[in-house]
Amino acid sequence: MGKDYYEILGVPRNADEEALKKAYRKQALKWHPDRNPNNKEEATKKFKELAEAYEVLSDKNKRAVYDQFGEEGLKGGASASSSGTQGFPGGTYTFTSTPGFNFTSTGFQPSDANDIFSNFFKNFNFGGGGNDFNFMDMDNDSHRNSGGMPNMGFSSFSNMFGGGMNGMNGMNGMNGMNGMNGMNGMNGMNGMNGMNGMNGMNGMNMNMNMNMNGMGQTEKVVTRKLPCSLSDLYNGTTKKLKITRNRGGVQTPKIISINITPGWKAGTKITYSGEGDELPNGEFQDIVFIIEDKPEPSPMFKREGSDLRINLQIELWEALSGFSKYITHMDGHQVIIEGGKGSDVVCPGQVIRVKGEGMPISKSPGQKGDLLVDIHINFPRRISPQNKKTIANLLK
Repeated sequence: MGKDYYEILGVPRNADEEALKKAYRKQALKWHPDRNPNNKEEATKKFKELAEAYEVLSDKNKRAVYDQFGEEGLKGGASASSSGTQGFPGGTYTFTSTPGFNFTSTGFQPSDANDIFSNFFKNFNFGGGGNDFNFMDMDNDSHRNSGGMPNMGFSSFSNMFGGGMNGMNGMNGMNGMNGMNGMNGMNGMNGMNGMNGMNGMNGMNMNMNMNMNGMGQTEKVVTRKLPCSLSDLYNGTTKKLKITRNRGGVQTPKIISINITPGWKAGTKITYSGEGDELPNGEFQDIVFIIEDKPEPSPMFKREGSDLRINLQIELWEALSGFSKYITHMDGHQVIIEGGKGSDVVCPGQVIRVKGEGMPISKSPGQKGDLLVDIHINFPRRISPQNKKTIANLLK
């Protein structure tokens, strides 16, 4: 059974020209041998198949023959005006001369995959505007671009300039373009040997990660802030967020569930690998959510690292005679706060520490910080003369 060119490109049989271009661009960039050094044999095979499929389906005459007779018929020599038995092969056929069909006596012969690739991109405006690819990033290892073309490397552009640029290994010396002495390796550009002396172009501060004419880069990782209340971070919770991702030019919605672990703090990062937009090289962006504190109008609790702090108002007589009070914590349980026991009194500004009633410690499950209680004493504005004497006698 012959190859299914539609399946190879990943397009339906009624795909139009634009859909074919988009599919070939995505797959060819993904499977280019230069981008798959650890899997070069398989990538080369896939790269050739993609080029062959695109060459056939993007040509209406080749496609007509392929749709009727399949790969065997196409390479066996049938043309769009073939005559003979419908169940080709097996009939008698007349081959017509169709421009660009590239038929030989044995039928259609695929063009070189690198030629198809380079011709596909040759007319793109790398300076910006007018097409899907606004710039070219030449760093073949670590960067991506925002307009379309990922890091294809010089060898990926073979034949785009009348001959392969395979010799441009010496361009590491382009910083500041002072003399461009690093361009000794440009022997692959037909007739352009000897570009060693381009002195005088100071101040351009160019390196191999070029950023020219507004050229930018599509980020491999995108970050989003995730506001959380103190209660969320104390108790833990699950937040559901709806995101919209660009997959193959189609906006696709998805619900992401983010589990907030008790004790997390502002600055904590949660990474969702491959959940962002599709990158030009067929990979997908990572989304990183960064926890930030959500402002609250009148918070009862304030966080200080692993501890919590609250204010507690008591009466003067409670400060002198001692007190026991209950407060409701963020998970609903009651916490008892005691002061002034025995012969002790509570002083203004005193801090009472309640062990184990602070924030959960995310790295030490089951452990918590402390609750710090700032005591504020309400002094009465008026006391009767008799009560003053009584108090004075008690304190003597």
